Amino acid sequence: MLKPCSVRNLEDGAPASPPRGQRRVALRWGGLFLVSVALFYLLFRKLDLSEFLGALRTADWRLIALSAALSLGLCNGAAIARLWILLRELPHTRGALTFYELTSLHFASSAAHNLLPAPAGEVMRTVQLYRLHGYTVGVLVAAQLVEKILEALGLGLETLACAAFAVVPKVLGYSLYAFALLGTAGAGLILFIAWRWELAHPIGTEVPSEILPSRAELGRLGWLRVVLGGFICKLGEGLRLLRRGRVLGWAFFFSTVADLVNALTVGLCLYAVGISLPVPSWFLLMLVARAAGLLPTTPGQFGVLEAGLVLALSALGVDRGRALAFSLLYHTAHFAPVTLAGLFEMRRQLK
Repeated sequence: MLKPCSVRNLEDGAPASPPRGQRRVALRWGGLFLVSVALFYLLFRKLDLSEFLGALRTADWRLIALSAALSLGLCNGAAIARLWILLRELPHTRGALTFYELTSLHFASSAAHNLLPAPAGEVMRTVQLYRLHGYTVGVLVAAQLVEKILEALGLGLETLACAAFAVVPKVLGYSLYAFALLGTAGAGLILFIAWRWELAHPIGTEVPSEILPSRAELGRLGWLRVVLGGFICKLGEGLRLLRRGRVLGWAFFFSTVADLVNALTVGLCLYAVGISLPVPSWFLLMLVARAAGLLPTTPGQFGVLEAGLVLALSALGVDRGRALAFSLLYHTAHFAPVTLAGLFEMRRQLK
């Protein structure tokens, strides 16, 4: 039988990353480097270089600096507050996690995420939370699922607002509506199913093994039911651990604040290079950047994020040279401050 999905049965051991040979690591880094080079080649191939260099030369660096400060302080601060609100409600065996400690860990793991192949940042955060505060792997996975579903719900609602108010080509508008409705409805449905699961298995009760199929059933039901059952099981555990509505409400609030400030940084970087677009377009570009950041390709997502933003701005009628200048400055404003702060904090985490 597969191990029942139960709060009592969550694995108590520290997470371990499988060892990798030097050759495998070198091949992975080489492949990621080639992907970055290929993406930048495609971006520069049909680019008006004089327009691109002119946009960089005349950029208002005060707005870029303000964007970087907002990214470091408010965007990351809201994301840290969201996670801290969830983590402080979870069972742990060592001292309480303070906001300052989580801030240090967030920046250190963000630097690892930006500079190393995935999932270096996530592994570092999980290991440190286990080592310093005794959070189990299962509890952290359950909390992370709740966090991601709340984040997806917020993104779906924001995308719906963009589709309603942004002036975009019809095809792009229909795509936004489809993404918003599917994302919002999907997140809502998953939360409802997990909520029903949580009602059936309140705190203190054992979770029956029927939640996941046995090994004998795997041949008939396949991996899909196993994965879906495990996902709902973990999410249900997260909801019953974070069962106070006020906790979820505050987490959703800070998730929304992070997105609003992120959209503001988009607007600042647009104006810095002389691009004037309505506010709903800021949110559209922020959503494109978030979607590009989900792709597990190059460290720091350089090349991937720029390609997504240039394509979106081209659809909005912005020339490629100015669009690429904006993309690089926006990416740098979000990448450089948190990475530098993370490298400084990494010394504290690795003691």
